[in-house]
Amino acid sequence: MKKKFVEKEISMVDVHNNTLMVELGIRLSDYEVPDFSKTPKEKALLKKLRTKNDMKYSGKQAMNTLSHTCYAKLIINIPKHKGDTTNTISHKCYEYEIPSILRMYPNYTKYYYNGVTHFAV
Repeated sequence: MKKKFVEKEISMVDVHNNTLMVELGIRLSDYEVPDFSKTPKEKALLKKLRTKNDMKYSGKQAMNTLSHTCYAKLIINIPKHKGDTTNTISHKCYEYEIPSILRMYPNYTKYYYNGVTHFAV
């Protein structure tokens, strides 16, 4: 016995009529318009990033820098002082945090980050 394929012809549908679209199975019944507002935690993070001196970002740019930066080890070479056992300091940080960390060590000679050597100017 052969199966008969029946094609349903749907006439023009008003796309603005939500109940009709749900009845025809074109749109899901629990369709909601997504809300793109920021949470209070995201707002606080953006405010913190805007107020930093070395960060000149606003809005989406500031959020994207957090998600697209590299997290690696920063190794800073500083001159050896009396009583110090080593002349290197290491931090695990994001790339955008490097200027604020280097400000804590004004007398550094060079630093390594993500396999690249940078010399002090």
